[in-house]
Amino acid sequence: MISTRRGLLILGAITILLSVLLGRELRRARVEPVDRALLPGLDPERITELVWDRSPLPEVKVTGTGTSWTWTSTSGTARAEARVVREVLSTLRAARWHRRAEVAAAGKLHSQLSLTVGTTARVIGIGAPLPGTEQTWIVIGDHALLVDAWVARALDPEPLALRVRRPIDDASAVPVITFLTSDGLVRLEGIPRRQLSPRILLVRPGVVSQLEHALAQLELVRLSRAPQGDGPVLEVNPGRELRLRPVCPDDPALAWLSSDVGDGCITREAYANVATALHAFEGPAEDVIEPRPLPAELDAIVLVDGNKLELAGRPLVGGKAVDPTAVAELLAVLSAPAEVVVPPVNPKVLGHLRIAVRGGAAITLELLGGNLVRRELEPLALRLSPGAYARLNRPAAELEDRTLWTEEPTAITAIQIDATTYARGAVIGEWTRTPPGPFVAAQLEAVVAGLASPRSAPPIAAFARAHQVTLTVTNPTGAPIQHVLAIGRTGARRCAATTSEVTMILLGAVCDAVDALAR
Repeated sequence: MISTRRGLLILGAITILLSVLLGRELRRARVEPVDRALLPGLDPERITELVWDRSPLPEVKVTGTGTSWTWTSTSGTARAEARVVREVLSTLRAARWHRRAEVAAAGKLHSQLSLTVGTTARVIGIGAPLPGTEQTWIVIGDHALLVDAWVARALDPEPLALRVRRPIDDASAVPVITFLTSDGLVRLEGIPRRQLSPRILLVRPGVVSQLEHALAQLELVRLSRAPQGDGPVLEVNPGRELRLRPVCPDDPALAWLSSDVGDGCITREAYANVATALHAFEGPAEDVIEPRPLPAELDAIVLVDGNKLELAGRPLVGGKAVDPTAVAELLAVLSAPAEVVVPPVNPKVLGHLRIAVRGGAAITLELLGGNLVRRELEPLALRLSPGAYARLNRPAAELEDRTLWTEEPTAITAIQIDATTYARGAVIGEWTRTPPGPFVAAQLEAVVAGLASPRSAPPIAAFARAHQVTLTVTNPTGAPIQHVLAIGRTGARRCAATTSEVTMILLGAVCDAVDALAR
C-alpha cells in the first residue's frame, strides 16, 4: 500500500514536469515566428543599383534613385523604364516565400540579381519552376526558397523591358517638330501645325497626323551594337533628336534608331512609316496645305472693321453681346473646305481678319478680290462661295445680338391693335375682344409668335405705317410692361415694325394677321 502511494506521487511529479516543459516550448514557438520576407530588414527605397547577370548574355545594370534611373549594358546607356524598376522594388518589399530547402532544389540558375544598398550587396538567383505548379525556386544565401511564379518573373524582367523603348509618347503634344528633307529643314509649330520653313503654310491634318502617328509608334524591339560608317539617315527632332537608319547591325531585317533615351533596333515597317510621312512634305504645296481657312479653337478675331470678336468665355463683339447665329456662320466658314487655287500675282488685299488661336498662335487671313482668301505669306489661296466670303467680311454691327426683347409668349396677356383690344383668357388659346366682334384665335397666336422675340434691322427708307400695336406683358413678378410698335408693309410680301428707336423685319404672315384683327 505504501509502495503504491509512493509510485503515484512520483508519476504525478513527472506529469507536472512534462507539462511545464511542453508549455515552455509552446511559448517559445509563439514568440519566435519565422520571417518569410525574401530579404528580412531590406528597405527597397535605399537600393541604388540593380545588376542582372544572365551569362553568357551581356550584363544589365540599372542605377539611380526614386524616379530617375539609368540603364547600362554593353550596347550603351539609356533611360531606364521607371515603372518596371518600381515593380521590382515593390516585389522585393511585398513578396514572401512558401517553403525553404537546400540550394540544390533550385536546379540550374538562369539569372542572378545583385542589389546594392550603401556598401552592402545582396544576391538573388532565379532557379527552376516547380513542375505542375505556379511556383518557382529562387536562391538567397544558403537556401532555396519556393515563391509564386509571378515573384520570379517580376524580379527577372527582360533586358529590353528595363529601359525606355518609346522615345516619343505623344507627338501631337510636341510644340515644335523639325526634320531634314531634300528641300531643306522643315519646321512645324503650333496647334494646328503650321510649316514655317522652307515654305510657309498651314498643314492639312492628314499629313500632320501621319507624321505624328509614325513618330509615336517608334519602339525598340531589340538590343544591338551601333552601326558603323556612313549611310542614309533620317533626322527628326520632335522635342528630342532622333536618327533612323534602314538597317540594324545585328539584324538586317530590322532598322536602327538612335535617340537621347537610348539606341536599338526598330521594325522596318516603323522606319518606312516615318520615311513616308517625311516624304509627304516634299510634295506640291497643293497636297500639303490646309484647304480650310482656319479650323481651330479660337480665342479672338479682329474683324475687318477693326472691332474685336472675343470667343474665349462669353462671346462679345466690341464689348456687346453677340448674335449666336451670325457668329456660328462665321466660324462655320472658317472650318469649311474650299477650293485651293493659285492667287494672282501681287493681289490687292481688301481686308484682314487677325485671328488668335487658342494655345498662342496668331494667323492673319487676307481677304482678296474674287471671293479669294489667303493666310498671310502662304503661296496659295482659297476660293469661297460669294455667301461664305460675305460672312468673313461682316463688320461688328452685323455680329451683334439684334434681339430687342425676349418674352415668354404666354406672358403676353393683351394685344391692342389700333382701337381694338384682345385679352388672353384663363386657358391657353382663349382670347376675348373689346369691342366684341368675330376673330380667329390662330391669327392672334401668329402675332404673339412674331413679336415675342423680334430682332432689329437696318432702317427702312420706304415704310407705310398701317397699324399701331401695343403688347402687354405680365410676368409672375413685377409690374406689367408694354411694347408699342408701328406695323406696316415695305413691299408686296414684306412686313416691318418700328419703335421710337429701332426697325425690325417681320414675317409677312404677321402683317396679314394684324390687318385681319384690326377690322
